[in-house]
Amino acid sequence: MDYQTEGRRLNGHMVATYDNVFTVTQCASRCQLLGACASYNFLSAQRRCEINSASHVTNPDDVISSDDTQYFKRDAYTIDSVTLCIARYCYRKYIVRPSVCDVEVPWPYELGKFKCNYADN
Repeated sequence: MDYQTEGRRLNGHMVATYDNVFTVTQCASRCQLLGACASYNFLSAQRRCEINSASHVTNPDDVISSDDTQYFKRDAYTIDSVTLCIARYCYRKYIVRPSVCDVEVPWPYELGKFKCNYADN
């Protein structure tokens, strides 16, 4: 099995679940923000991201078939620092000022169905 697999999931190691996640990139960002994340399952139809504390490498017998699910090892996607900052603040529906991030963030910033706007006050 490679870093990602469609139609399969890691079962029994979930440590967090996020709803209203529209893209695999958003799910990858959530994983990268959690030190405990070793892999994640993305359920596109349900817009759900499941964070796992283990991976197929350590628990190959826990990978099961699952329709409409994609499994990814933590480092399957490289997430840039702007996306991580947006994931940390914008996805939680905060209005983010560029000074919150240690990176230069273009404003307004759009990612998937989320849009962050710079607030003057």
